[in-house]
Amino acid sequence: MRHLIIVLNGMQEVLTVKYNGIIDSNEKAKSVHDAFAEFKSSLSHTAPEYLIGKYSGYNFNILQNIVNNYITQNDYDTIDWCRDIIDIFQDPNYSN
Repeated sequence: MRHLIIVLNGMQEVLTVKYNGIIDSNEKAKSVHDAFAEFKSSLSHTAPEYLIGKYSGYNFNILQNIVNNYITQNDYDTIDWCRDIIDIFQDPNYSN
């Protein structure tokens, strides 16, 4: 079963490590990064079963809504970092 924090960290790492500096030069990347950071902060008092386990789907749905709000199909097709973020989110074995 995937661990929400590991998936979210991987998605954030795309922006902060793999595409170093893109947050400062790209408004979309900054918006996505800020949304991820805000979501991660909101998870600080979340019960473990909502991060991994039978109730984790709830928070994965919230993360999916964040991704869908900021990244379009065209972004996925044309922007490398958007494709990397979506690929991490959709990979069922990412945190295993």
